[in-house]
Amino acid sequence: MDTQNTSADTSFGEEISKLASSAAEHSRESAAELAKETETRFRQARRYAADKVEQLRRAAADGAGIVRQRASEGWDATCGRAKDLHKAGEEYVKANPTKAVLVTLGAGLVLGLLIGASRR
Repeated sequence: MDTQNTSADTSFGEEISKLASSAAEHSRESAAELAKETETRFRQARRYAADKVEQLRRAAADGAGIVRQRASEGWDATCGRAKDLHKAGEEYVKANPTKAVLVTLGAGLVLGLLIGASRR
C-alpha cells in the first residue's frame, strides 16, 4: 500500500508541477502580450500628443500673425495721425506766431511751478 501512495504522490506531484509550469508559461505569454499592447498604446498616445502639439503650434503661429498684423496696422494709423497733428501744429504756429509763443511760455511757466512745488 505504501507503494501505491508513493506512486500516487509522485503522480500527483508531477501533475502539480506540470500545472505550475503551464501556469507560469501562460503568465509569461500574458505578460509579453500585455507589454506589447502597452507599448502599442503608448506609441499611439505619443503620436496623438505630438499631433495635438503641432495643432497648437499652428494655431499659436496663426494667432501671433494676426496680432502682429493688427499691431502693425495700429502703429501705421497712429503714425499717420501723429504726422497730421504735427502738420496742423506747424500750420497753426505759422498762422498765429505770437499766440503760439505766449501759450508755450505759459505752459512752461506752469510746468516749472509744478515741478518746483513737487521738489519741496
